Amino acid sequence: MKTCSANWNDRRRHSGAADVTGPTMTRYAIVSSVLAVVAAGLCGCGRESAQPAAVSSPAPVPVPATPAAVSSPAAAELAPLPVISLGGTKTPSEGGKSGPGAVDASSESRQAAIAALQPLQPLLGKWRGITRKEVSDFKGIEVPEWIWDLRTDRAHPALVMSSPTGVYYRQLRLTGGGEPDKFHLVATDAEGRERRMEGRLTEPVEQFQEGGTTVQSKFKLQFEESGDGKDRWQLAIAQQNNDRYLVELSRIRPTGPQRIDTIGHQREGTSVAKSDTDFGERKCIISGGLGTISVSYKGKTYWVCCTGCQAAFNEDPEGWLRDAAKKGTP
Repeated sequence: MKTCSANWNDRRRHSGAADVTGPTMTRYAIVSSVLAVVAAGLCGCGRESAQPAAVSSPAPVPVPATPAAVSSPAAAELAPLPVISLGGTKTPSEGGKSGPGAVDASSESRQAAIAALQPLQPLLGKWRGITRKEVSDFKGIEVPEWIWDLRTDRAHPALVMSSPTGVYYRQLRLTGGGEPDKFHLVATDAEGRERRMEGRLTEPVEQFQEGGTTVQSKFKLQFEESGDGKDRWQLAIAQQNNDRYLVELSRIRPTGPQRIDTIGHQREGTSVAKSDTDFGERKCIISGGLGTISVSYKGKTYWVCCTGCQAAFNEDPEGWLRDAAKKGTP
């Protein structure tokens, strides 16, 4: 490949000019070299092709993760998991039924619990209570009511006394103790504290006639609060006849019970659960006591002895009628 200066001399000979030699040639060579450099800069002769500078690629832009697929409402509503039991499987909605027509597996034990409390049924009804001690310069007056509670704990029926204005207690809940003549009592005092007691019949149920043919009942239940606290109660319920009973409230001391007060109760109206055994059609379909409130189911009328039995019957009439049929109650 010819250089740019050789090309220049070739052009001179071609045009008829003489070759330049010697000092003159030297000057021409210098000029030619300069021109060659200039020409090289213009035409790129003798210059290696430059490699373009590497351009760093931009950092990859993070792509947001694809959101998980949202399940449809139908898929979100999963069926309830089965509850495993020794007798098979059942869904939570199938267990513990207590509505109309529900079959109660503990029906027999429930009837046994009711039977244990039946001798104490003269307590049922509304009463007017008066304290012997003065409270704020007046005798304390309360209006308690005893009813059957057959709904709070179906397996353990209770006789419950409620007294919203009670001076010493606001509720008494009486249940069987599992043994003859033994009972449990939960007393809720005026401050809302629950006092759990164990007791027994210190005077067994006795039936007698007083002023006519009506059979009366009397008995005495005595309870002591559990534990070893300094403020434990002793509470006795003394039924004197169908229309009067006393509550003797004492505080347990190392030297013996110290009486707090005695509250006398007189029935308001007629006894709702007399001890008579022949009530005819007015026999409570649930407790067997004297029926004072009528209830109906499928066009037929039945009797119950209190608002507690009324509420229980209305909740599950078929269940109570089935129990009545088992024990021969009409």
